[in-house]
Amino acid sequence: MRRVRRAAAAVLLGVLAFAVPVVPAVPVWAEPGSSGTISVEAFVRRGDRNAQVVTTVRNVTGAPIDRLRVELWNDGKVVVAADRVALPAKQSTVVRLTIDDPENSHVVVTARAGGIEDQVAVPPKGAKAGDPEAGAMVVALVTSLLSLLGVGLGVFVTHVTNDKREKHRMRFEARKNDTDRYSPAYREFLDRWNSSISSSHLESRFGQLRGKAYVPENVVTLYGETLVTLRDAMATTDAKKAAARRLYTAVDELTGTRAETG
Repeated sequence: MRRVRRAAAAVLLGVLAFAVPVVPAVPVWAEPGSSGTISVEAFVRRGDRNAQVVTTVRNVTGAPIDRLRVELWNDGKVVVAADRVALPAKQSTVVRLTIDDPENSHVVVTARAGGIEDQVAVPPKGAKAGDPEAGAMVVALVTSLLSLLGVGLGVFVTHVTNDKREKHRMRFEARKNDTDRYSPAYREFLDRWNSSISSSHLESRFGQLRGKAYVPENVVTLYGETLVTLRDAMATTDAKKAAARRLYTAVDELTGTRAETG
């Protein structure tokens, strides 16, 4: 059985190598993720009719950036862009770009400081990647390949997959229904964080919380959005306080006690 699985893996890799085309979607000169000038993070916030790509750009140098340009690329071309005049040293800014379909998209950020340009490219988190038609073709080829390898291997793979999925579901349900056990950890996080609008303070306290307690996915997502707002050098103090208040309320509801916010 082990030899059969190894043979199947080798054939599958060969099929994928010829079946999946590689199409460059961003400029080949752009650096991935970060450079000596900037670091870039991006994620997709989906709406009813379109999606918003939220990009955080941080100046990691000790000197100001003269000009900043954020572009959203799709199918090898720029579909929407935004310009920022300047970004102070060690500061961050958040740029929101709207797009109908974020699949296969990349964010390309160009920073100019002292007459020298630097570029960084990242795929936004939450945007599906890959060609749907190519994906369908791969699925069909894999299905045919599994059929040729025999019913025995198919039954084995199905059994292992279902067993792992069931164990994962059981663990998730157990953690989901066990928030009462973590109520002291939630309360400790709220007391120590105290709705501070310091991004580093929130990041530290929330990391400690996740290290000792289960945190539902919707709260983790809200934490990420709150952190983006707190890091935004152009966000007002009221906007940062409102974002912190939303996260505080969401965690507070997990405790079942509802404390007063500061």
